[in-house]
Amino acid sequence: MKYLRSIWAFMRRRPLMSGAGGIVTLLLVVILGARLWINSDGGRAFVLSQIDGREIGSLGTISASGLTGDPLNRMHLNHLTIADSEGIWLEANDVRLKWTPRALLSRKVELNLASADDISISRRPQTGRSESSGGGGWSIELDDLYIGKLALAEGVAGPAAAFSVAGAFKRGKDSILTAKLDITPIEGLGDRFKIDARRDAAGQFNLNAEGAAPAGGTFATLLHLKDGQDASLSASVDGTLEEGDGYLQFQVAGEDAASMTAKVLDGRLTANADVNALSLPLPETLQTLLGSDARFVLGADIKKNIASFDLSASMASGLLTTKGEADTKTRTLNGPAAVTLKFTGLPDLASLNANLSLDGTLEMAGDVPSYTGQANLVALDGADLPFRQLSGPVTFSIEPDRIPFQADLIGEGVLAGNDTVSGLLGKQPHLVASGAYARDTGVLTLEPSALTLPEGKLSASGTLATKARTLDIRGTLDQALRSLPGSFGGRAGGTFRVHGQLSAPSIETSLTGQSFSGLPDSLQPLIGPSPKVNASVKIDGKAIRIARATLAGAGLQLKGDGVYRMDGSSALTFDFDQTAPLEISGNAFDLGAGTISLAGPSDALVVDLKSSDGTFHVASRDMEDVATTATVTLARDRIAGPLRLTGNFAGETLDVTADFTRADGDMVIDNISGNYGPLALAGRTEINKAGDLIVAINADGDGLTTDDIRVKNLRANASIIKEGDAPMSLVVQAQGSGARLKNGVRLDTFSADIKNNKDGYDFRASLVSTQESFPFDFTFSGKANLSGDAPEGTFSLSGTALGEKLNTPQPARWRLGDAPDLNGQLDLLGGEIKASLSGSGETATLAVDVNAVDFGALFALANLGEVDARLNGHGEFKPIGLSPSGSFAFSATSPVPGLDTSLSLDMTGQLNAKVFKLNARSNYGKDLVLVADAALPVKPSATSLVSLDRDQALSGQATLKGDLGALQSAALAYGHDIGGRIDALATLKGSLSAPAYQAKATVSNGIYEFGATGMRLTGIALDAAYDDQTFTLQGSGRGDGNGAVSVSGSLGKTSSRVEADLTRLLVYDRDGDIARLSGKVTLTEDEDGRLAAGKLVVDEARVSLDNLPSSGPKAIDVRWTDDDVSASEASKLRQSLKLNLDVDAARRVFVTGRGLDSEWALNLTATGTASNVNLRGEATMVRGSLDLAGRPFVFDSGKITFDGPVDSARIAVDAERSVNGFVARVQVSGKPSNPVFELSSTPDLPQDEILSRLLFGRSSIDLSPVEAAQLASSIAKLSGRGGGFDPAAQLQSALGVDRLSIGSNDAGKAELGVGQYLSDDVYLQLNAAGASGSSVEVEWEPADHVSVTSETTSTGENKLSIRWKKDY
Repeated sequence: MKYLRSIWAFMRRRPLMSGAGGIVTLLLVVILGARLWINSDGGRAFVLSQIDGREIGSLGTISASGLTGDPLNRMHLNHLTIADSEGIWLEANDVRLKWTPRALLSRKVELNLASADDISISRRPQTGRSESSGGGGWSIELDDLYIGKLALAEGVAGPAAAFSVAGAFKRGKDSILTAKLDITPIEGLGDRFKIDARRDAAGQFNLNAEGAAPAGGTFATLLHLKDGQDASLSASVDGTLEEGDGYLQFQVAGEDAASMTAKVLDGRLTANADVNALSLPLPETLQTLLGSDARFVLGADIKKNIASFDLSASMASGLLTTKGEADTKTRTLNGPAAVTLKFTGLPDLASLNANLSLDGTLEMAGDVPSYTGQANLVALDGADLPFRQLSGPVTFSIEPDRIPFQADLIGEGVLAGNDTVSGLLGKQPHLVASGAYARDTGVLTLEPSALTLPEGKLSASGTLATKARTLDIRGTLDQALRSLPGSFGGRAGGTFRVHGQLSAPSIETSLTGQSFSGLPDSLQPLIGPSPKVNASVKIDGKAIRIARATLAGAGLQLKGDGVYRMDGSSALTFDFDQTAPLEISGNAFDLGAGTISLAGPSDALVVDLKSSDGTFHVASRDMEDVATTATVTLARDRIAGPLRLTGNFAGETLDVTADFTRADGDMVIDNISGNYGPLALAGRTEINKAGDLIVAINADGDGLTTDDIRVKNLRANASIIKEGDAPMSLVVQAQGSGARLKNGVRLDTFSADIKNNKDGYDFRASLVSTQESFPFDFTFSGKANLSGDAPEGTFSLSGTALGEKLNTPQPARWRLGDAPDLNGQLDLLGGEIKASLSGSGETATLAVDVNAVDFGALFALANLGEVDARLNGHGEFKPIGLSPSGSFAFSATSPVPGLDTSLSLDMTGQLNAKVFKLNARSNYGKDLVLVADAALPVKPSATSLVSLDRDQALSGQATLKGDLGALQSAALAYGHDIGGRIDALATLKGSLSAPAYQAKATVSNGIYEFGATGMRLTGIALDAAYDDQTFTLQGSGRGDGNGAVSVSGSLGKTSSRVEADLTRLLVYDRDGDIARLSGKVTLTEDEDGRLAAGKLVVDEARVSLDNLPSSGPKAIDVRWTDDDVSASEASKLRQSLKLNLDVDAARRVFVTGRGLDSEWALNLTATGTASNVNLRGEATMVRGSLDLAGRPFVFDSGKITFDGPVDSARIAVDAERSVNGFVARVQVSGKPSNPVFELSSTPDLPQDEILSRLLFGRSSIDLSPVEAAQLASSIAKLSGRGGGFDPAAQLQSALGVDRLSIGSNDAGKAELGVGQYLSDDVYLQLNAAGASGSSVEVEWEPADHVSVTSETTSTGENKLSIRWKKDY
């Protein structure tokens, strides 16, 4: 109790110390309890449960039973097995283990005893791949090892065998070391191995080892010795680190395979090793690298745990030397070790036909070695490698999980066999690369690396998986194109990506050109300065699969896909769209859109080309709707297939086919056939490998009609033959007749001949025309000599034109080359033109003189009247060199016949190194002046003639001001009258290749009269302008009788719209016939043609039948033409104007003449074209009457029906009159231009009898001679032939009465009657019969069919009668 009280008192005084002591005591109690529990049956059962069923890596699962003893000191297992997926493969009995658990705190496994009575291995385990976590720095010490019997079943390691195994390993204080292992055979062929190694505290080493591996035994099997080979091992070491020696000998089949001797003297270690790798059980590659005489020499100075060493190795594959200093205690290098290597084994090690050399240092950072130094890789002679040498500094480290590297390499002879690529890379391309290789995954990661080229750079980064055999590399490229063949300029830049399987990588790239140039001038516009290329391809073995490939150039778009197989069938298709022409020698070719396809095997690849909607610009003309097809087969050295070209050229269709063949250096275009309109084309062309040329072309046909010429007959043929060194033979012949040019010039016959002579060519052409407006007959001939230093020759021109002689007095001379020469004179139009070119280089002078050339004939040709004008002037230029110069001045003056005025023209020009300036001034009298000037850019040349620059800016301006009345005399000659003031300005900008025109004009107080219709406008105000290919106008004018017209609108290249607004405009006024119109008409033009549409109202119109052509003989205008010109041949400027006009008139359309007095209403629609009008609708008579011999016929009805051309209209007009119970009818029919009058009656009588009774009330046989003459005149009048001799009618007309009759009364006495219509329904007549008296008669028609007649005679007699009539 006393002791407990003392403890309690202490705890109260020292509570913290007491608490800590309590905790420690509690821990001790727990630890002691656990230690006692682990040695109990429950504890052993827990330990056994942790062992039994546990997996040990890839070896399988442990099963254990019978655990006894102390698990934390000495324990015993009765039985232990290890099983894999196929069952138990290891079984052990009576396993004993003694160990020290506290050693685990020092990361060490300390086994005092490990033994087993027997261990049986029945087979090799089914091991899988096991992830290793590494040793983690643990060590194992084994004091005593014993296996009573280790039994190996047959197949585990050769035949069945059994061994006893004993051994020990112990490391003591003061570096004392003891190691033993003794494997003694119990059963089998006698395999054995024994080693005994000791080191005492004084540092004395002693090692002895020996072993035997009988042929076919366990060790021979494990060493993979060849059948029948045995092996033996013996080794001995004795001494200290200061002094000692040793040896090792390993023999195979009784011969030394490896031997080593070592000696330490005064701390210097010297060791030599000789290895015959061909005898050792090594991999074949390693045997080849080491060879049969490999030797290793090591020298080291060992002092205080520091060893300065140098190692050299001589092998079949090269030499290795290394020198450095190492810490023998930590087994690490002290600083870098120098390393040199000359290695020739890459062909065997990596299938790389090259030699490798290294010269650098090796360092160790912990357990990680790293190399820094020079590397040199040299290709072997004849090696199929893309380089000759790669050299430069490299750095790499070998870390446990990866190998990082850096390289800075210079290449030589990179892709030297490819001129294109080698030119791009240059002589020494520079590669800077860095990255890392993951050893566990086999993934090479390339960090941003760069390949520097002479004029460009390539940067790339990505990954390369060597185990998965995949890659994903991305990068950028920027390269000057002049490094490529072909003299290209500019740069190309963009991105690329290579990814996918190594065996089938996918490549994607996007490149854009910058200032791209270097193509021929004709091709450059297609590609432009900034082409874009995009491609996505996959290389699969010998197949290249193109998922997408596009080229976007300035004038060409290309897009395609497909697959190309080097050893199989390919299928590629590319669509193209050409948006800019290909220009060749002033001609332009645009194929339009189409496809190019490649199909078939590589040894018989079929290339198919199809294009459509193309345009060729040849000889300043467009060939439109061009379509091409070509199907050629590429078979080894042969290319063959059919070709076809179709299109519309100059108004005719061209369709040509041919067979193309190229084989063995010979090219043949055979079976050329086709048509150009009616011309049949045929020919053949052949060029052989020796350069011989044969060409034959024929054209034959009748009726060729183009936009420029019509030819009745044409025959032409050409042949060219060039064989060996013989001169070229050229013969061209063409002849034809009946040619008519677009400008109206007609050629009755023409011919041309070209033949070669011994020095060059003779040529001759003749043209004959007998047309009255421009007759000519001249011959052009000459010679061309090509045998000298430069082409030269002569030419002559003789004949007549416009009745004037045209000839060169003597042949003109010409010469080309460095010293061009021209000297000739042309006499024409009563004057002469002289031209000469002499001198060379910048001193060459071109002179032109014009003397008294009468160009009045040209005015007459253009129907501009007679002009007596002679042109004079002089020009002189120096056109060659970088500073060309010169000027000209021409002038002419001509009086205008009949006027006190003259036409003058002055034109001058000035040439310098930049522009050719032109100035012109023309006066038509004093009131109308044209002034123009222009500056055309030029392109000088040091060696050739100056030429116009079609791309530089040009400028020009022209003004026209004055009174248009100055042109009145010329206008009147063509049936027009003009007047007013004009102020016009036109400007020229842009370039010759793309000119831009602008113009504006104002006409004020203008006058215009069209003599053919009598339409006259005054007070004309007009504003017009032209800009951007669009002509706009707005104007107004006044007509006679308060009429007016206004116009506004625009005329464009693709569409036009002009509106005209008419108000009572007098559009026709001739011979008393008039027409006034009001309404609105709109003129439009688009791709469908021109159309005039609108609605017109006839305010008033008067037409006299007397102004129509009579039915008598007419003059016939006969014109002869060769052929009909179809409407399709008319130029676009002369295409017909389509109509869609409504024409209405409620009344006031008066038609008179030939006794007819009528008023009409119109409701018509005009369609068709202006040259072929179609009318639909009716003209309805409002009222009308026909006067025959003073007797009025009132029309009951009238109608003209239109349903087509005007000449197809039909008249239907009826009138009726009753006289003394006799009923007569008048019917008008036929065409409006030629009406037909017909009479009928009841009863039916001849027309002359009907007229007699209507006019005179009695039969024609009872008429007097005067009345008979009246009757004949009336018949002629109805027929439209006029009245002939009719004195009564002439007297009636002179008196102004409606009727005058001369006859006899009922009593047979002479009687004169005079009648007049007082109104439409009241008629008054006076009759005088001499002594018989006179009478007055009044007739009134109050209603249809009713008449009231009153008659009073001089005798006072009165009569009244009422008549009613009815037609049945």
